[in-house]
Amino acid sequence: MVQKIQPDKLKNINGFRFFYQYSGKSIFLVVIFSLFVGLLDGIGLSLFLPLLQTFDDSQAYNSDNLGNIKILTDTIQNIGISLTLTNVLLIISFFFIIKGVFVLLESYYTNYVQQNFAKNLRVEGLMNLKNLQYNHFIKSDVGQIQNTLTGEAIRATSAFGSYFLTLQQLIIVIVYISFAFFIDYKFAFLVCLGGGISNLLLRTLNKLTKHASVDVSSNSNRLQSLIIQSVHTFKYLKATGFIQTYFQFVNEKINHLKKLGIKIGLYSAILKGIREPIIMVIITIVILVQVNLFDSPIGPILISLLFFYRALTSIMGAQASWNYYLGNYGAIENYSKHINTNKNHQEVESNSKIDFNQFIEINNLYFKVDDKTILSNINLRINKYDTLAIVGESGSGKTTLVNILSGLIPKSSGIINIDGIQTENLVNKEYKRKIGYITQEPVIFNDTLFNNVTLWSEKTSDNLANFHKVLKQAYLTDYFMAIGSELDYGIESNGANLSGGQRQRISIARELYKNPEILILDEATSALDAESEMYIRNCINEIKGRYTILIIAHRLSTVKEADKIVLMQAGTIIDSGNYSELIQKNNKFKEMVSLQTL
Repeated sequence: MVQKIQPDKLKNINGFRFFYQYSGKSIFLVVIFSLFVGLLDGIGLSLFLPLLQTFDDSQAYNSDNLGNIKILTDTIQNIGISLTLTNVLLIISFFFIIKGVFVLLESYYTNYVQQNFAKNLRVEGLMNLKNLQYNHFIKSDVGQIQNTLTGEAIRATSAFGSYFLTLQQLIIVIVYISFAFFIDYKFAFLVCLGGGISNLLLRTLNKLTKHASVDVSSNSNRLQSLIIQSVHTFKYLKATGFIQTYFQFVNEKINHLKKLGIKIGLYSAILKGIREPIIMVIITIVILVQVNLFDSPIGPILISLLFFYRALTSIMGAQASWNYYLGNYGAIENYSKHINTNKNHQEVESNSKIDFNQFIEINNLYFKVDDKTILSNINLRINKYDTLAIVGESGSGKTTLVNILSGLIPKSSGIINIDGIQTENLVNKEYKRKIGYITQEPVIFNDTLFNNVTLWSEKTSDNLANFHKVLKQAYLTDYFMAIGSELDYGIESNGANLSGGQRQRISIARELYKNPEILILDEATSALDAESEMYIRNCINEIKGRYTILIIAHRLSTVKEADKIVLMQAGTIIDSGNYSELIQKNNKFKEMVSLQTL
């Protein structure tokens, strides 16, 4: 009958697979270094018994009470080295010097592999996020993503270190036990028995630590999400007086995490406190058994004692590092789950060349999410350099249509032609480089004005000239010249030291700097005052005819000058034309104008 592998055992195997996935075969060299360290240490320790017998040069060497160690000492003598006190000391020193070299190499290489593991882990997480489908991203928990890519990555790296420290300790234990078998099989049996007993004593402790670690990962994700939400909703929470209730809820989560951390710390403290008592109890038992039961000579007992103490110390060290690994195991489980979930929603971008010189034409386009139809039977032609406005009530499908046109999400069905050439979808790297995107909430980086506009371009003469040009186009030059700063003006987080209109104009300057072929403005003026809206409207009018502009807006003034206005309702286009045509022929549009909901 085949024995069923326990879930915990599978988790431990998966832990190794996880480390191998991000480190490759280099982890085996770590194991080899550890093996050499153990072998050299074992040989060095084995020579301490001959050293005790040759405490001065006048004493003759006698191998009668050395047991199987005499094979090692006889080999040394056979190559012409007499076992005097001086020679034994030199030989021991030689082996420990070589061991020190291997310890240095092993420590350096283990750290190198661990840092490489951390790098690969972070790169994988970022690439996984970079290629994530947009429509899956918007349904994801931002706090969980952030915690996984930062906190959980750090914990997984710590788990890597403790995992291989455990492995190294176990290798040393195996080496010591092998030497112990070589010297006295009865002693080796007692070492194994002692290690087995201590493992049984600590198994429950390890299991409790693992469960607490998984809880820490789960609650850390939730806390990260709550903190991010508190930052994003701070104004609302503050204005409504709900901030105390919300932060009390967050504090409860923090306290729960504290209790979990204390629990893991308690388990580690117990392990640390009982380690040496267990070792000394087992040492005492071994000595008594060997002397009184097996009548062993004192020489092998002394060497056995060295091996036994080192082996048991390594076993306890392995258990301590394994317990620390289990304390971080939840991060491995969480990271793997996050990556594997996102792998099913990775965007496959086409690298095919797309030229947009004349028009984009959409025929019978549909977009569905699960079984719900969001867009249906969309037919639309966009000529190059035209300004197209898309209007309609909330939920009419405006933003979804623009997301498809910008390549953020793929269509479900229908045909998209660019200059008469059918394109399966617009999820295409080259096509996206043609896009400039300005949203209702401007994207502002905590950096200088120059870096915000140029996205960290070099300060070459051409780039500086382009920078000053787009500042002028976005009506920003006068303001920054008045305060005597342009290039290195520091912008605070989320543009806190700027007005809403200035933030929005910076985002416009950034897109103009990129010189896109298609410029998308999604509710770009809906949250601005009249003066700021005027600046942006003037900017749009000045660049009109030099870019293909797609505008989603509710304000009449923003779309009135558009070459074509598309009116949407319930996911379909119900009418189109310029402003004058629509206000004459479409009562719905006329009503929206009269209510000024445009």
